[in-house]
Amino acid sequence: MVVKKLNILIVDNNIAAAEETRTLLQKEEPCLKFDLACKGQEGLRKAKGGDYDLIVSEYHLAPAMNGLQLLDALRAYEIKVPFIFYSAERSLETVVDCLKKGAEDYFFKEEENISELASSIAKAAEEFRSQRENRKRLQQVQEEKNYL
Repeated sequence: MVVKKLNILIVDNNIAAAEETRTLLQKEEPCLKFDLACKGQEGLRKAKGGDYDLIVSEYHLAPAMNGLQLLDALRAYEIKVPFIFYSAERSLETVVDCLKKGAEDYFFKEEENISELASSIAKAAEEFRSQRENRKRLQQVQEEKNYL
């Protein structure tokens, strides 16, 4: 059986930080394939046009939007892909707001959190992909029933 790599979008206001995150995550989880976006608007554009299994985002994505606004915009477009924050923002109020609004998880941007972040990404993305494939199969069965 061929294992298909999980497609992950990393959104950060600093492309060098996004590249560093990608490098660290690839060491932990080689089954992850990454795309990078600098700023929230680019992340939104890529998410609307891409086939991602999960999005990892910094909270601070100025000037146009922050990570929570990106999450809200994705949901407004009916993009239900899992969303995890990996951020320098440490305000407990922000963390709670992000989780209440639907983020799967929130990690502080520190290298020692990479292993846990990678595990959380792999688990959430795998679950999302499995659910998406199950919905497609169900839709195919329903279409076949309607055809008969």
